[in-house]
Amino acid sequence: MNGPYYVIVDTDSRMTATCCGPLNATGKGYIPVSEKDYQTLCRQPGPGAKINPDGTIASLDVIIPLSAKRDLLARTTPEKMASGVYFQPSRSTAPILFPTDSASYTNTPQQSLVVKLDEWEDGTPWTLPDGSTVPMTGQDVTALCKKITAYRKACQAHAADISRQLDKGGDADITAGWPDNH
Repeated sequence: MNGPYYVIVDTDSRMTATCCGPLNATGKGYIPVSEKDYQTLCRQPGPGAKINPDGTIASLDVIIPLSAKRDLLARTTPEKMASGVYFQPSRSTAPILFPTDSASYTNTPQQSLVVKLDEWEDGTPWTLPDGSTVPMTGQDVTALCKKITAYRKACQAHAADISRQLDKGGDADITAGWPDNH
């Protein structure tokens, strides 16, 4: 790339708005920068570098736009909800990771209904995603259904809390505070 290189900078805050160049830019807000600084600025995920009046980078504070935060929340919520829960059936010696994806979430209440109709036979094998099975009692199925429902509900509540923080202009950490699946 051949220069000159420019970034558009808010003249009051000195924060970058976007990268421009190489081009010949003039006018309010266009600040010439070195090729190295241009490459650094244009690789960051969003605007937010503070630019000195001479065009050098004063600080590189990444500002993630609200739309990107909402997109991340929209991707993270179903991932967290589908991460599974650890549950120890009565005939197992250790907790097992049970799936909580949408298909499994649909299946578990159906099996719980079988228990409620008194059609579940204790010891019936429950098939896990890897093809292995674990014997489950009716109480196990009911407890697993409650645990999965509580976990997914807690994920949804946490996502709603984050969304409210974003609505209020808060700087919510979308990766922190999710419910424990143990």
